[in-house]
Amino acid sequence: MFEFIRNSLANRLLFAFLAIGALSFGIFLIYTLILSETKIVNKLVLEQHHHI
Repeated sequence: MFEFIRNSLANRLLFAFLAIGALSFGIFLIYTLILSETKIVNKLVLEQHHHI
């Protein structure tokens, strides 16, 4: 696999973008699982009412 990455810049960039995407998706998934979707939505609704 490392030979595949070393072959060209395009392969390195592709691997880097996929790794960054997977990492950000994982962080977002963990964030939503820990705090739960309802808590996030309720917080956003309360913030919107405070700005009115």
